[in-house]
Amino acid sequence: MTKKALFFSLICVIFGSMLSSFGIYYFVYPFRFAPVGMDGVATMLSILFSGNTELTGYVSFAINVPLIILSFIFLDKKFTFLTLFCVACSSGFLVLFQKIDLINLIGGYPSDGDAIIPAIFSGILLGVRTGILLKVGASSGGVDIIAGIIQKKNPYVNFEKYVSLICYVIIAISYFVYDHNVEAILLSVIQMFVFEKAAAAVMHNVRNAV
Repeated sequence: MTKKALFFSLICVIFGSMLSSFGIYYFVYPFRFAPVGMDGVATMLSILFSGNTELTGYVSFAINVPLIILSFIFLDKKFTFLTLFCVACSSGFLVLFQKIDLINLIGGYPSDGDAIIPAIFSGILLGVRTGILLKVGASSGGVDIIAGIIQKKNPYVNFEKYVSLICYVIIAISYFVYDHNVEAILLSVIQMFVFEKAAAAVMHNVRNAV
């Protein structure tokens, strides 16, 4: 990889990380539903441990560390490096947005507004993030790494199917974390549907990054 190509990839990773962290912080957290993928796992663990989402950035980085190690062992080294950089950026942006209380700085989406809108827009941002990352040979970590390792063993099976399956399992688990709130599940499903469409639109014919 040339220095120019590496620089472009890093810029894309930073931009994608910022998009997803903003989407989660601004649209997901105020309406209490699980974001897609490992972000959802980190969010739920933060809620279970602290009662709120303030630890999510730290938890996200911590749970991705062993997955990054597995990625280094089984997957492409460039993919692993860019994914580690993405995980660090995403976690950092989440922590930053919470530290500066971004919602109060710029104004939040009305709490009494239609919750479907945040689910849709967060899905778009997360999907665009994933599409951008996969196009430059990176990922957001978590589910993408697990799916990538599985696909490495089963190369003829579609990468996105593994990602979707794992994400829907995480959504199902969120039912027990969000006080058996069916609306939270439905919002996560809507977000996941939009996420898949947005990621596919950005990726076009890119099938995997590993």
